[in-house]
Amino acid sequence: MARRQIIIFTIGCWAAIATAALHLVGHVSGPAPATDEAGRQLLELATNYKHLMPGGSERSLMDFLNGFSLSFSVFLALIGGLGLIVVKRGHGDGTLMMAVARAIALASLVLLVISLTHWFIVPSLLLALVAVCFLTAGVRPPG
Repeated sequence: MARRQIIIFTIGCWAAIATAALHLVGHVSGPAPATDEAGRQLLELATNYKHLMPGGSERSLMDFLNGFSLSFSVFLALIGGLGLIVVKRGHGDGTLMMAVARAIALASLVLLVISLTHWFIVPSLLLALVAVCFLTAGVRPPG
């Protein structure tokens, strides 16, 4: 893998880690306060209305959202961290680097589509940056 591609690959890894950290900050800061009665009622229901789950546990909609939110951060941090390990340990193995770049690019593109269809612009832009970095790193140089 060319030096330029390794640099772009590394930028993609750090972009994934930064996206995870930023998302975690947003998660920890909590939902925006409701501005009207309907919003307050929806937040109350999402937080306190529990559903009985298999195994006898009860969970609210907010429990599910929080779980998926934390999973998203863990997944992105894992992608970035594993990518940095591959850069450090496998930088001499161009085939491995190319395969990892392409696999992460594919996963990032899937996340980008999900983001564009279900979320808002900030995670979409950050996921686009991650995807572009890994797509660029995963293209074989000419010759």
